Amino acid sequence: MMEQQQSADHVGTAAASLWVDEYQKGGMPSSVRVNPSNVVVDFLSTVRSRLPRATEALDIGCGAGRNSFYLAEQGYGVQAMDYCSPQIDLVKANSALRPELRLSATCGSVAERWPWSDACADFAIDAFCFKHQIGTDAIATYISELVRCLRPGGLFMLFLATREDGYYRQSPAAKQYGPGLIIVDQGNAIPSRLYSLQEIVTVFAGFKLLHSEEKSGVNEMHGRNYNRSSLVCHFQRP
Repeated sequence: MMEQQQSADHVGTAAASLWVDEYQKGGMPSSVRVNPSNVVVDFLSTVRSRLPRATEALDIGCGAGRNSFYLAEQGYGVQAMDYCSPQIDLVKANSALRPELRLSATCGSVAERWPWSDACADFAIDAFCFKHQIGTDAIATYISELVRCLRPGGLFMLFLATREDGYYRQSPAAKQYGPGLIIVDQGNAIPSRLYSLQEIVTVFAGFKLLHSEEKSGVNEMHGRNYNRSSLVCHFQRP
């Protein structure tokens, strides 16, 4: 077991430089999109319905900030974080041009203590960031930090690929451990975990599942079209 974990974790240690390359090449469409994700727009309806007085948000794994800027434009204070420093520099530069928005960005790893205070946010979004946490310690830290930073009753949107994804499921890692299925993207060498709904519910067992939806369609990855499968979940912190 220890040998397996070291092998998979070693794959993940170069993730920062791999992400810099990915954002430059844009092999994954989400790397270069500028409009907010539809699942974030939909999630905001849940936030407004359940937490009408919400004012503060977190964007976990923000990339170039397309979802961060959308939430800030809707009037929320947004604290964003990403592992890739050029992307954070871009968010900061664009934010400086929009002083009317309450948006701050920090470069950091979600597998370490988050740079935010306790109970600082009413809700948080994660669009394809959690899936890249490979080590079981990283997963545990992510969840404990999410609990720490969300206010009691806060909401959390998680968006990620499923085990049925036609692109990712082609490349399982040779050694497996922990929840889900570890894969290594053939196009950029970035590792991920693919989950079923039940596996995600188990991993986030301390949260209440409010809504889940599986999405499917044909999308491009690294220049070719594949049948894609993703899962969006809305959770509530106890």
